[in-house]
Amino acid sequence: SAYSSPERDKFWTRIERVSEGETEIYVSHQGMKKVMTMSGEMILNTWADTPRDPNAEAKMLYELMLYLGLPEETVAASGISNEAKPMATLVSIDDESGGYALMVADSVQRVWDRVGIVLLTMGASLESRDEAKGLYFVRYHDPDGQVVKKGIDRLKFWKEAKVSEPMVYRIMVSGDDEASMVTIQDENGQAVHNDTEKRILLVLQERLG
Repeated sequence: SAYSSPERDKFWTRIERVSEGETEIYVSHQGMKKVMTMSGEMILNTWADTPRDPNAEAKMLYELMLYLGLPEETVAASGISNEAKPMATLVSIDDESGGYALMVADSVQRVWDRVGIVLLTMGASLESRDEAKGLYFVRYHDPDGQVVKKGIDRLKFWKEAKVSEPMVYRIMVSGDDEASMVTIQDENGQAVHNDTEKRILLVLQERLG
């Protein structure tokens, strides 16, 4: 199935001759993302600039150096890596509940924006949101006994038989300028620790990571 990414990336390259037989190449990243805005009862998507991504710049420069013919050993010795650090990690909450949380190596503002886009693109019904508290209220139907599939197929919002009422969940995003945490609550603000919680967090991890 087709999937339209909520993010766009562009790279600028500057080439400077610094001396006879020596050239320096600079790579700069520029990105855009879809941002949700409320207009009455309607949710509108607009494009907004995002901060540059040093990981993306390093990966592009690494590939460019190889393309220009530098030996892989030389590129590796430069300290530049083509492997970006993982952004999102699913962790167990250290208590007896057996729940999970998604840890994201990014600012709470960026994660808040990206989680909202992911919730829409995976088909969840967004009831409301409270940015000051970092909360999204979504209506989601998770049939009992559903087989966990790969990617977006992990979540299914309909079933031909035995369709139950969709549940309202609170997706909470908390953190600071360096790191964020995503957790799942029921509509009353109580922690949810079940298969549904894990399935939602796994999809968010795949899209945010």
